[in-house]
Amino acid sequence: MKKILVAILALAMMVPSVALPVFSEATDWPEPFYNPSHTNNSNGPAVPIPLQKSWTYYPEGNSLGLPIAVGDSIIVSDTMGYIVSLDRKTGQPKWSYDIGFESQTLLAGSGDKLVFATASIMMVGGGGGRRRGGRGGGGGRPLSTINQFVQLPCSVMEDEMPESFFGILDIKNGNEIWKKKAEPGLMIGQGCITGNKIIIPFSAMKSDGTVTSRISAFSINDGSQIWSMDYDKSTASSIATAGEGKIFIGAMTIKIPQDDKTIPEMKDPELLCIDESNGKLVWKQGGFEENLMGMLSYADGTIYTCLTKIDLTGGGGGRFTLPESNISAFNTSDGSRKWVRKIDGDFMTTGIMAVTRYGLIIQCTMSSTMCLDLKEGTVKWNQDKTPGGMSFGIQYVCNSEQVISTRQSKISVINLSDGKIVFQEDTGMKSGFGMMGGDMVLSYPVVSGDMVFVAGDKLVAFGEKIIGLSSDPDRIKFNIEAGQSKTLKLKLVYNAQAEIKGTVMTSQPWIKLSSNDYSTASQTYEITFSTEGLEPGTHKGSIDVDASVGKLSIPVEMTVVPKPPIKLEINLEDPTYTNKNPFKVIGQTIPGAKLTISGRPVNVASDGSFAEEIPLEQGQNKLVFEAKDTKGNIATKTRIVIFDDKKPQLNISLKDGDTIKKFPFAISGQTEKNAKIKVNGVPVEVGSNGEFEAVIEELEQGEQTITITAEDLAGNVTKIERKVMVATLEVKLVIDQKSPILTNNPKITITGQTEPGASIAAIILGGEPTEPATADQDGKFSITVTLEEEGQFRIILQVMTEGGQSTNANMDVLFDKTPPSIESTIPSVSKEKTVEIKGKLSEYCMLTINDNPVEVSKTGFTFSTMIELKPGLNPVIIKATDMVGNTSKLEGFTKFEDPTQVQAVVIKLWVDKQDMTINGKAIKLAVAPTTSSPPLPKQLSGSTYMPIREVAEALFASVGWDAKDQKVTLTQKTPDGKTKVIELWIGKKVARIDGKEINIDSQGKLYPTIVQGKTMLPLRFVGEALGAKVEWDGKTKMITLTFPK
Repeated sequence: MKKILVAILALAMMVPSVALPVFSEATDWPEPFYNPSHTNNSNGPAVPIPLQKSWTYYPEGNSLGLPIAVGDSIIVSDTMGYIVSLDRKTGQPKWSYDIGFESQTLLAGSGDKLVFATASIMMVGGGGGRRRGGRGGGGGRPLSTINQFVQLPCSVMEDEMPESFFGILDIKNGNEIWKKKAEPGLMIGQGCITGNKIIIPFSAMKSDGTVTSRISAFSINDGSQIWSMDYDKSTASSIATAGEGKIFIGAMTIKIPQDDKTIPEMKDPELLCIDESNGKLVWKQGGFEENLMGMLSYADGTIYTCLTKIDLTGGGGGRFTLPESNISAFNTSDGSRKWVRKIDGDFMTTGIMAVTRYGLIIQCTMSSTMCLDLKEGTVKWNQDKTPGGMSFGIQYVCNSEQVISTRQSKISVINLSDGKIVFQEDTGMKSGFGMMGGDMVLSYPVVSGDMVFVAGDKLVAFGEKIIGLSSDPDRIKFNIEAGQSKTLKLKLVYNAQAEIKGTVMTSQPWIKLSSNDYSTASQTYEITFSTEGLEPGTHKGSIDVDASVGKLSIPVEMTVVPKPPIKLEINLEDPTYTNKNPFKVIGQTIPGAKLTISGRPVNVASDGSFAEEIPLEQGQNKLVFEAKDTKGNIATKTRIVIFDDKKPQLNISLKDGDTIKKFPFAISGQTEKNAKIKVNGVPVEVGSNGEFEAVIEELEQGEQTITITAEDLAGNVTKIERKVMVATLEVKLVIDQKSPILTNNPKITITGQTEPGASIAAIILGGEPTEPATADQDGKFSITVTLEEEGQFRIILQVMTEGGQSTNANMDVLFDKTPPSIESTIPSVSKEKTVEIKGKLSEYCMLTINDNPVEVSKTGFTFSTMIELKPGLNPVIIKATDMVGNTSKLEGFTKFEDPTQVQAVVIKLWVDKQDMTINGKAIKLAVAPTTSSPPLPKQLSGSTYMPIREVAEALFASVGWDAKDQKVTLTQKTPDGKTKVIELWIGKKVARIDGKEINIDSQGKLYPTIVQGKTMLPLRFVGEALGAKVEWDGKTKMITLTFPK
């Protein structure tokens, strides 16, 4: 997760200045935020709830930048390099400006001028993305619209920078007023318009990857430069913001690495204040603890922005830690910080605050949309369930009462007053962050009056949803000649889901319907109108719908005109559409009649027929036919002929190189109203607003061509061909391992079975792919991925068959080679038979104490258990094993001193060795036991002597010394309460036990002695006197004392 976040963040902070082409994002200047100070608030009325889709515009390019609303127009730019003005209500194009190359374009409006700034898109090899110059595939994908994950270039130098242009168009017709090219090596950033100035921040990259800036002001009238200032940091992460005669912009240190493994360096953010009139720096504020600065909003003497602290190194053992984002308010007078508010449970790396009367609105990256108090920064509400997933903080906009938010393909409307979600819908956008097979398209909302526009891979317009019955047409009015009949079509629509039962009736007998039943939401009828029995004049009636979902009456007005006194027949419908000029008219009148068409004489043949080619003007032409016989009788008829030689608009959702993975497969699009659409020769129904959806049920596998044609009423045809890959047959992929894989081995081997001969590649998300493996003749494969550091990872397994079909699977891996730590204190002595062993682990583990399972808390990882002791020393072994098998041990002994039992004691010593064990526990003696002379007196040779204190204390006896009498006293107190006193004298062969004298040995030759200042006592006598059994092993020279006997 951390690697993904760092990758996304690095891109976001460099858009669009240094790495402008990385996303399909063409962030706007002021208009998306509605004024030069970028307060992200239109202050317009609340949009009506619920909303419904009004129309959709499909661009030439793969994706759109953020649109701007100007009057009754919506102006958008696409990645194919076109700027298009659309009618706000219908989505029909008004004008189009061709930049001339694939590009990212920033737009802004100022009065009757449209400012644009653009940069050509850098390419990466391979892929089948759409390119300029044709409808087919070929060439690389633009990085801005990449739909498959690639390794992004990290070393774009000055000579590799794409070309950048900026200029002015006439906002009414798209005509170019002026255009300038940026200096070589400079990339255009996100600027603003203030007064008659265009403020543009440029960025340049030095040979070492360091990014610097140049902020310039240009005249909006002719593009001449007014002032310019250079700065040693990048302004790529900010938008120039105007207020109080000043320009505010964020800057930070950005360094792009010169290899594909190093993370970009981003640090030391600063807030700059520049004099708008001359470009001089007024003040700057820096020294922040955070290392990233977002975009700026200005309102009422305050600058609002987000400062974020994040580890960009990808460290932390691969374990994701949430970045710390702080929303901050600064004084515009000196840059001092007014207040700061930490975002809890979410974060924000980019984004522009919306200043509203309810508070400061921010949209965070993960899921939260929140409102902060403008004066103090306290949280007024937090909507943490905004649908749609991750987003960048610029994907929202406010009006006076609502937040319109987009997160990936979802749009939501949230009340500003309480944070309640009042509307949500899926826009159908391709949307995401492009990580491993996902689309890299961001969706942006703009609110204009009572409509909302969302731009992504298409532009979707939302308007008020008025639920009810409607008809197309909504009224019927026509003229007809007496004795004739006419047939028209009528479509009834109910725009909500409901069970429908109803009837359709006519009010007059001269109106006949093909059916009187109404039972589906969209239903089409044929209506026949007859003049039989009707007098010339106007006849009125209606078609009446009475259904469970409502009632509707469609008015009908039919004017019957009398037959002319002489014959005049014309082979034209009224109106007639044509793409031919001149236009041939054919008809019939009486022989000898004089005929004119719109005053132009026409020859009539001897049989009364005529044919004439009439020149037409573009658009509607009214043709008046007049025939006059020799008696002066006149017949007049009028026909409307509409000349249109322009091919109809045709925009579709399908792109070259798309893959069809399942049927049925839908293609949506938009054309002109009343145009006929065919997909692979099959007619498709077109809605009243020109939208259509074609459903393809089946195609052969492999590369196929889908042909879409649009034919307008004049016969003009637009044809689009798309080459697609059909891969609906399921590719077999069975993986032997279960996800997640828990391991302490850095080498992860994945085995399984797929199609024979298929190529299998494994990619660690955020890393580079492995060398591909090939499945054997049985489809079996094995591929190994090596992890370089501990952490949680996702491995993407991608399979490509020999036939070009593909599939993939995800494997989550937890690689952890660090053993858990154990904190516990093992009691050394216990007077009780049971003892509590407690402690804490560094993580949740399987725990045993002396091989018995012990429960561990899942929150604090603490444990506690009681163990039973035996008299004497008891080993305590605590063993912790984590989820991947790493093991730690903590060992110790607890001595159980049972007051009711004499504890068994086993002492082992070796002659001439200083080693000694007491119940297995080793200790070191100061003087070794000896049987030799010297050091012993000759008569004591052969008997074991030693300083007796260690042995006596082990046998529960204390040792006393009386220097005057040279007497050693051993006082024994066993755990069962018994006592014994043993007295020995240096040089005496008798001892006294509890006052009774006894010989030290049966032969009467042994006695205590002093050797080199150490009191040496006969070991066997002392041991047996204290109640121990004494054994000798002559082979090993080991003496064993066992107490009690």
